[in-house]
Amino acid sequence: MTEANTKFDCLKCGECCRDLIVNESLGLVLFPNEIRYFPSSSIEPCLGKGKKPNHSSFKIWAYQLNEMNCSNLINNSCKIYETRPRVCRQYPFSVKSFSNTRTDVSISPDCTSQQNALATGEFKEGQLSQYFEEEKYAISTARWMIKFQSRNKKKDTPWVFDMKNQKWTVASNLHLLRG
Repeated sequence: MTEANTKFDCLKCGECCRDLIVNESLGLVLFPNEIRYFPSSSIEPCLGKGKKPNHSSFKIWAYQLNEMNCSNLINNSCKIYETRPRVCRQYPFSVKSFSNTRTDVSISPDCTSQQNALATGEFKEGQLSQYFEEEKYAISTARWMIKFQSRNKKKDTPWVFDMKNQKWTVASNLHLLRG
């Protein structure tokens, strides 16, 4: 693939919209402006920052979907495709690791289109094209995660909400935005 801004060829199998909860404790990550596309009963907090979660200065930075399957998936098609969340826009790419100097992005092995591309030799594993629009979303997400994790004051502790145990824990080395 050599053309700039190549679009990922989605097969509309819907697999990326199912099995969204990881280890029973973390759902699909949503930014505050994205929660309006989901029923309020399906939203939990995800990432917060502040001295402690019950402190007045604590701020929620991101939310998470508490459903295994996305409520916007109808007949393997996204009913909010044009306004879908950032994490959906970056699929099948995900942030593998990130720092201030380097971002490693990987392609989900669960993606049917990706499996087909590997099988036909369209591109080889580990050989990502920098031209995918979806990959650019993953990289910008990594930049957001770096900003979230950075501490400029002691009271700016990053926290993650564990849905299974319904409690906040101090976040370390976040790899939350699945692709």
